[in-house]
Amino acid sequence: MGDTPGAHTGTLALGFSSFAVCVASILGTGILAFPDALYACPAPAVGALGASSTFAQVGAVIIMIELIQCAAAWMPVTERAKLHSASAEAERGSLVSKDIGSVETPRSTDDAPLPEPSLYELAELFLTSPWLKALFYAMIQMHFVATIVSYGLAAPQAYRELLRHIFPAAFALDQPLSWWQSSGMAFSFSFFMSACVLTFLHGWQRALSTMSAVKAVLLLCVVAMIGILWNKAAAVDSLSSDLGQQESMQSCGEVFLLWTISVGGSVNALPVLYSWVLLEKGVVDEADLSTIRRAALFAVVFCALLVAFYACAVFYLVGPVELKLAHDAGEMSTVLLMRSLMRLNGRTGVLALKIMVDFFVAASVTVSFILMAVAMRHFLHAASIALAKHISSNGRNILSWLAEPLMYVVWFGLICVLVILNPRGFLRALEVFASMALNMQTGVFLAWMLWCARAQNLVSTIANSMGRATAWFWISIVGIYYAIAVLYDIVFSITS
Repeated sequence: MGDTPGAHTGTLALGFSSFAVCVASILGTGILAFPDALYACPAPAVGALGASSTFAQVGAVIIMIELIQCAAAWMPVTERAKLHSASAEAERGSLVSKDIGSVETPRSTDDAPLPEPSLYELAELFLTSPWLKALFYAMIQMHFVATIVSYGLAAPQAYRELLRHIFPAAFALDQPLSWWQSSGMAFSFSFFMSACVLTFLHGWQRALSTMSAVKAVLLLCVVAMIGILWNKAAAVDSLSSDLGQQESMQSCGEVFLLWTISVGGSVNALPVLYSWVLLEKGVVDEADLSTIRRAALFAVVFCALLVAFYACAVFYLVGPVELKLAHDAGEMSTVLLMRSLMRLNGRTGVLALKIMVDFFVAASVTVSFILMAVAMRHFLHAASIALAKHISSNGRNILSWLAEPLMYVVWFGLICVLVILNPRGFLRALEVFASMALNMQTGVFLAWMLWCARAQNLVSTIANSMGRATAWFWISIVGIYYAIAVLYDIVFSITS
């Protein structure tokens, strides 16, 4: 019997929302800083590093979908009840009923709680060593906290640049934000967004899909406008650099790390997408997982192409000498781009591009903050349920009820505290820690988990699991690539 039009429409909607959310999780404001590292890296090396990074991220997405499918299949009823207590199920039901425009899926009262494989539960199932589990949890939280705090700190300047177009007198160029103003705005932004994420939870699904689509469209507009204004004949005369071999190696190393960050991050959004589909439909079938997989893979390739085009445009319009100066001064490549385009095309077109860039940065900071906060909340939710079950088994029921809210207060409170303190050099340290944690968690650990799953024959119940040769191929590619990235992160942090 063929698919109904409604089922086809539902598949398209799932594919679009999954693609938009994955694009939002990949593309942050880091794309605007990427060209700064190109000052001495040869073009073939940039292309090779980009292709290898994209290929490794494709493997990470494939592995994550396999692990999610395996975890859902291997959660027996008793384990589901252990990880998802009745109180948590009731809370989820109340949240769904509050979600505007959503329809609660009817379930019988004797149904076991539905499995929602989160990052926490993947580690519980596939990692046997307590030390590896603890390290994995630490990497997850380090990445989430560092990334969310960096977006919180970027929010004041992003919105100030955007509001300058609307209220030019109130946000004049000669009135920089004081420390108190910047910290206060960053704290207010972080506190408000965190409160919204904790209050509405799954209600962010439609809003995030829409905001992610807007963010992707804005970036496309930025790239298209650059293409329109790009006058190749007026590009810089010399694209060669007089820098030595040491500078070239340093530039290539930074390009390697930035490529890894620029196309990474979608893996952490996949468990959240799974839980959203489960919440709406009551079941996640093979077609849904295939749709999410294809959307995530397309998002990785799409983002890699956008990063490559933007970096190429900036490099050919600005040149390596100016990029080196901007890199040393910590200046965003967009400033140099605006300056070059202003000289070549006049003020009108560049002003339109400046407005688009400012809109994109503000939207990117907001959407990325919310998406990372939702992903962290999803992880903490599963961890708090397991902690509550452990506490209640010892007869301390009152403490078990407080486990989840206390966990939220501690971690989201830590984010707000770090945002308002913002010690000197803190943002640079956050970038290093976030990169290392991301490469460790979404690369090395994922490959190790799939290796453990196949060693324990946990993939036997999956209908369309990867073949043995395919699985070992992706384990090798992802594990080795991200292990090299982690080692270089450590070396880069020491030398810097």
